[in-house]
Amino acid sequence: MPNSRQMGRVYRIKGLLGSTMALWMAGGVYKLTYFGFSLKMGRLGGAEVLGVMASLFVVAWLLGTAAGLGLCDWVPFRTAEDVGRGVQPRRQIGVAHGLFLLSFSMANLLLLCLSPFLAAAPAYLVLSVLLVLGAGANGVGAFGLAALRGAGRPGVEVVVHLLASAVLAIGVMWATTPEALALSWLVAGSSHVLGGVFIVPFLEPRLRPVMVSMREIVPMVKESTFYLGLGLGSYLLGNMDLLLARAFCSTSQVGYLVVATVLIRAGSVAPWVAATLLLHRFERRWAQGRTVNPFWLLGAALVLVSIVGSINWFALPLLAIGYQLSSEDLISPARMAILCSPALFCLLSILPLAAAKNLRTTLGSMAAGLLSACLVGSWLLSPMGTNGAIIAAGLGQVVAFVTLMLRLGSQNLLAWSGRSATRHKV
Repeated sequence: MPNSRQMGRVYRIKGLLGSTMALWMAGGVYKLTYFGFSLKMGRLGGAEVLGVMASLFVVAWLLGTAAGLGLCDWVPFRTAEDVGRGVQPRRQIGVAHGLFLLSFSMANLLLLCLSPFLAAAPAYLVLSVLLVLGAGANGVGAFGLAALRGAGRPGVEVVVHLLASAVLAIGVMWATTPEALALSWLVAGSSHVLGGVFIVPFLEPRLRPVMVSMREIVPMVKESTFYLGLGLGSYLLGNMDLLLARAFCSTSQVGYLVVATVLIRAGSVAPWVAATLLLHRFERRWAQGRTVNPFWLLGAALVLVSIVGSINWFALPLLAIGYQLSSEDLISPARMAILCSPALFCLLSILPLAAAKNLRTTLGSMAAGLLSACLVGSWLLSPMGTNGAIIAAGLGQVVAFVTLMLRLGSQNLLAWSGRSATRHKV
């Protein structure tokens, strides 16, 4: 008969798997409805409307990421540390929440002023305004949701994703004009406002936005800037094949690459989510001076990538039918992506925990991976096309992973012991 300690461990593992799967599936449902939203927008407005939407969303992502100051990547580590130590979230998190809301709102106000120029034509002005407002609504609650995710409480985020998916699905089914569809995008974004800005502070009062003097804000911004590098670096490492392909390959080749790897990209979110949800448990062990062995995460990542890769491969005919593309042209990039995907999954499973131990080391390893991918990609893309982009991206991920593990090992951090390392070294 298993003892109570073993049973407790089993229940904790089940809880972690349940939280990870719930968050992953809710995010997947939201991405699926967004995919339907983009398809419907193209059918209602044609290529020109899709171009307007794409340009607006790219600018919105760039401005929102810069205005966020890395705070959405910073806050899960802080809440995980506080939960791990068994203390209430620090007041600094409320200050960060207030700063994020102010900075993000100002960025979106600027984007709203730029929307007449990004609309391309006066006929698309209303559409542009609705899309900008919707993008802002979808992003403004990110800080609060990320804070609870770091504390191992993703329930609000799951509900927000599902509610937004339901609203967006209704819009996709019933909208008859691009403006009506954009209005459903805005209403769907209001669920993120409700969850991240109002419900999260209600559940955890220490996360209520606070605005104070610059003396408290400046040190926090200096620290969070490193986490901005962490978020951007992980995004670039995960999408380097697309970025290289867009720079050196034709538009049609990029399109085939996107379709051939769509399920792999969706599945790669899972190891990052699982590692983030684990942060508070690892922080608790570090605070107690107990050794943590994260290598089982790598095994779980390999199991997951085998499942996702198999699904991606067998789903190629369905993807070809859905996108009205030739399945034969999807086989080559899909095969290469499946072969290279273990490097991505292993890297994403370890990055959040490595950043919690030594952020500078993690950023340096990511920079080495990005540089390697760019150098190899410039050499392989001409003779190999998108396959060269996939190989270059995979090699960059391998370089980042290997250098990260070697550098952590040389600093006696590979054992992940709370007694032998300084946590959260920036």
